[in-house]
Amino acid sequence: MARILIMEDDPDQGMLLAAALGGAGHDPRHVQSARDAWVMLNEGPYDLLLTDIFVHVDGNLTGDGGLLLISRMRAPKPGAHARRLRTMPVIAISGGGHPMRGPQVFALARDMGADLLLRKPIDLDRLIDEVETLLEDSASRELDRRRAARERPLMPQHQ
Repeated sequence: MARILIMEDDPDQGMLLAAALGGAGHDPRHVQSARDAWVMLNEGPYDLLLTDIFVHVDGNLTGDGGLLLISRMRAPKPGAHARRLRTMPVIAISGGGHPMRGPQVFALARDMGADLLLRKPIDLDRLIDEVETLLEDSASRELDRRRAARERPLMPQHQ
Protein backbone atom coordinates (compact mmCIF):
# COMPACT_ATOMS: atom_id res chain seq x y z
CA MET A 1 0.00 0.00 0.00
CA ALA A 2 1.36 3.38 -1.00
CA ARG A 3 0.46 6.81 0.32
CA ILE A 4 -0.57 8.89 -2.68
CA LEU A 5 -1.26 12.61 -2.65
CA ILE A 6 -3.75 13.82 -5.24
CA MET A 7 -3.83 17.53 -6.08
CA GLU A 8 -6.94 18.14 -8.18
CA ASP A 9 -9.05 21.31 -7.99
CA ASP A 10 -12.21 19.59 -9.26
CA PRO A 11 -13.67 17.88 -6.17
CA ASP A 12 -15.60 15.28 -8.18
CA GLN A 13 -12.52 14.35 -10.22
CA GLY A 14 -10.42 14.23 -7.04
CA MET A 15 -12.89 11.91 -5.32
CA LEU A 16 -13.03 9.67 -8.39
CA LEU A 17 -9.23 9.37 -8.52
CA ALA A 18 -9.03 8.77 -4.77
CA ALA A 19 -11.72 6.07 -4.93
CA ALA A 20 -9.95 4.27 -7.78
CA LEU A 21 -6.56 4.36 -6.05
CA GLY A 22 -8.10 3.41 -2.71
CA GLY A 23 -9.88 0.50 -4.39
CA ALA A 24 -6.50 -0.66 -5.70
CA GLY A 25 -5.22 -0.89 -2.12
CA HIS A 26 -3.50 2.48 -1.77
CA ASP A 27 -3.97 5.24 0.79
CA PRO A 28 -4.90 8.34 -1.26
CA ARG A 29 -5.29 11.86 0.13
CA HIS A 30 -7.00 14.55 -1.96
CA VAL A 31 -6.35 18.30 -1.77
CA GLN A 32 -7.61 21.01 -4.09
CA SER A 33 -4.69 23.47 -4.20
CA ALA A 34 -0.94 23.46 -4.68
CA ARG A 35 -0.59 25.29 -1.37
CA ASP A 36 -2.41 22.52 0.51
CA ALA A 37 -0.46 19.87 -1.40
CA TRP A 38 2.85 21.50 -0.44
CA VAL A 39 1.83 21.51 3.23
CA MET A 40 0.81 17.83 3.04
CA LEU A 41 4.04 16.84 1.27
CA ASN A 42 6.03 18.48 4.04
CA GLU A 43 3.96 17.04 6.90
CA GLY A 44 4.10 13.37 6.06
CA PRO A 45 5.79 10.90 3.83
CA TYR A 46 4.07 10.21 0.53
CA ASP A 47 5.13 7.69 -2.07
CA LEU A 48 3.68 9.37 -5.17
CA LEU A 49 2.10 12.65 -6.26
CA LEU A 50 -0.74 12.77 -8.78
CA THR A 51 -1.25 16.41 -9.75
CA ASP A 52 -3.40 18.40 -12.09
CA ILE A 53 -1.20 20.75 -14.11
CA PHE A 54 -3.58 23.71 -14.16
CA VAL A 55 -5.99 24.66 -11.37
CA HIS A 56 -8.66 27.27 -10.88
CA VAL A 57 -7.72 30.07 -8.49
CA ASP A 58 -10.43 32.67 -7.86
CA GLY A 59 -12.27 31.47 -10.95
CA ASN A 60 -9.26 31.72 -13.27
CA LEU A 61 -7.33 28.81 -14.72
CA THR A 62 -3.68 29.15 -13.72
CA GLY A 63 -0.40 27.29 -13.85
CA ASP A 64 0.10 27.93 -10.14
CA GLY A 65 -0.91 24.35 -9.55
CA GLY A 66 0.92 21.28 -10.61
CA LEU A 67 3.71 23.05 -12.49
CA LEU A 68 4.62 25.13 -9.46
CA LEU A 69 4.34 22.13 -7.18
CA ILE A 70 6.59 19.98 -9.39
CA SER A 71 9.20 22.72 -9.68
CA ARG A 72 9.29 23.17 -5.88
CA MET A 73 9.64 19.43 -5.35
CA ARG A 74 12.47 19.07 -7.85
CA ALA A 75 14.45 22.11 -6.63
CA PRO A 76 17.96 21.21 -5.43
CA LYS A 77 17.98 21.57 -1.65
CA PRO A 78 20.01 19.76 1.02
CA GLY A 79 18.60 17.14 3.35
CA ALA A 80 16.90 13.78 3.30
CA HIS A 81 13.36 15.21 3.04
CA ALA A 82 14.32 17.37 0.03
CA ARG A 83 15.96 14.34 -1.61
CA ARG A 84 12.77 12.34 -1.02
CA LEU A 85 10.69 15.05 -2.71
CA ARG A 86 13.14 15.29 -5.63
CA THR A 87 12.92 11.56 -6.25
CA MET A 88 9.21 10.99 -5.54
CA PRO A 89 7.33 9.78 -8.62
CA VAL A 90 5.02 12.43 -10.08
CA ILE A 91 2.12 11.90 -12.47
CA ALA A 92 0.89 15.11 -14.10
CA ILE A 93 -2.61 15.23 -15.56
CA SER A 94 -4.36 17.81 -17.71
CA GLY A 95 -7.60 18.22 -19.58
CA GLY A 96 -6.09 20.88 -21.81
CA GLY A 97 -8.46 23.63 -20.67
CA HIS A 98 -5.74 26.29 -20.86
CA PRO A 99 -4.41 28.44 -23.74
CA MET A 100 -1.18 26.43 -23.61
CA ARG A 101 -2.38 23.14 -25.09
CA GLY A 102 -1.46 19.47 -25.29
CA PRO A 103 2.13 18.87 -26.31
CA GLN A 104 3.36 22.23 -24.95
CA VAL A 105 1.84 21.60 -21.53
CA PHE A 106 3.13 18.07 -21.29
CA ALA A 107 6.61 19.05 -22.51
CA LEU A 108 6.79 21.74 -19.84
CA ALA A 109 5.61 19.35 -17.12
CA ARG A 110 8.16 16.74 -18.25
CA ASP A 111 10.94 19.36 -18.28
CA MET A 112 10.02 20.34 -14.72
CA GLY A 113 10.29 16.74 -13.56
CA ALA A 114 7.00 14.89 -14.06
CA ASP A 115 7.60 11.17 -14.55
CA LEU A 116 4.36 10.48 -16.41
CA LEU A 117 1.81 12.61 -18.21
CA LEU A 118 -1.84 11.65 -18.62
CA ARG A 119 -4.63 13.45 -20.45
CA LYS A 120 -8.11 13.76 -18.96
CA PRO A 121 -10.44 12.00 -18.94
CA ILE A 122 -8.26 9.50 -17.12
CA ASP A 123 -8.50 5.81 -17.93
CA LEU A 124 -8.57 4.57 -14.32
CA ASP A 125 -7.28 1.07 -15.15
CA ARG A 126 -4.30 2.58 -16.96
CA LEU A 127 -3.72 5.00 -14.07
CA ILE A 128 -3.56 2.14 -11.58
CA ASP A 129 -1.16 0.19 -13.81
CA GLU A 130 1.08 3.24 -14.25
CA VAL A 131 1.04 3.98 -10.51
CA GLU A 132 2.15 0.41 -9.76
CA THR A 133 4.95 0.64 -12.33
CA LEU A 134 6.22 3.97 -11.00
CA LEU A 135 6.12 2.76 -7.40
CA GLU A 136 8.05 -0.40 -8.28
CA ASP A 137 10.65 1.62 -10.22
CA SER A 138 10.98 4.09 -7.36
CA ALA A 139 11.45 1.32 -4.79
CA SER A 140 14.08 -0.32 -6.97
CA ARG A 141 16.02 2.96 -7.39
CA GLU A 142 15.91 3.58 -3.63
CA LEU A 143 17.18 0.07 -2.92
CA ASP A 144 20.01 0.57 -5.42
CA ARG A 145 20.88 3.93 -3.80
CA ARG A 146 20.99 2.37 -0.33
CA ARG A 147 23.14 -0.52 -1.52
CA ALA A 148 25.58 1.87 -3.15
CA ALA A 149 25.76 3.95 0.03
CA ARG A 150 26.56 0.83 2.09
CA GLU A 151 29.26 -0.28 -0.34
CA ARG A 152 30.94 3.13 -0.61
CA PRO A 153 33.96 3.44 1.68
CA LEU A 154 33.61 6.10 4.35
CA MET A 155 37.18 7.32 3.92
CA PRO A 156 39.15 7.42 0.66
CA GLN A 157 41.58 4.56 0.49
CA HIS A 158 45.19 5.48 -0.15
CA GLN A 159 47.56 3.14 -1.90
